[in-house]
Amino acid sequence: MSCPFPQDKSGEHLIYAVWQRDDSPEAFYTCMDVEFTGGGPVVWRSIGELRARQDLSPGDTVTFRLFGPSGGDAETYTLVLEERQAGASEWPFYLAQVVNGSSSLVRIGIPDSDGNINPVLSSQENIVYTASGEEYSFQVDIEMDDNGGGTEPCDCCAQCGNDCQGPMGTEAEYTYPEGIGSYEEGTVVLGTDGNLYECRPFPNSGWCNQSGLYYAPGTGIAWEDAWTLIQ
Repeated sequence: MSCPFPQDKSGEHLIYAVWQRDDSPEAFYTCMDVEFTGGGPVVWRSIGELRARQDLSPGDTVTFRLFGPSGGDAETYTLVLEERQAGASEWPFYLAQVVNGSSSLVRIGIPDSDGNINPVLSSQENIVYTASGEEYSFQVDIEMDDNGGGTEPCDCCAQCGNDCQGPMGTEAEYTYPEGIGSYEEGTVVLGTDGNLYECRPFPNSGWCNQSGLYYAPGTGIAWEDAWTLIQ
């Protein structure tokens, strides 16, 4: 979470934080020992490129998901595309603006002479940077708008030409990560790479509902533990 600090502090301090859940009375309390030393220039390092492989359509949704050192979701930012934002050289720029305006961990774009990271209108040139010494990774999920009037409802249609049906008429029940939490043995999803995946039988089916770096179908580090590629 992003939190402003007073500008006149120096030396050692204690930060006491309370996180109150909004769906139950349960709350969590933490204490953090910090030292304000006056700071210094931010040193950015690249963790990858934000690339667009195709034009999208108005109404499509792009989601930037940042994963922390343990592989869990650290930050998530979503943009529903307008007509002027849907081109391959455009939607990375507008998604980067959303991320840069809210993230406390990463910036997307190109560094300038003052050390600021600014997004550019390009399908290839925007880089994801972090100033943290910890290991972060990211992925971009694309969800096609069924009612958006685009020429192709999803990548699968462009590949198999049969209304997103796989072999023997198999159809995707969800476009990943839509519906996560309700997946079970045999659930078929359309992965972000345009292929169809089926949730494996119990006990592996439990991993299908684990979001993040490890079990995203086709792109997660251990996706084969949870999913079977059916197209």
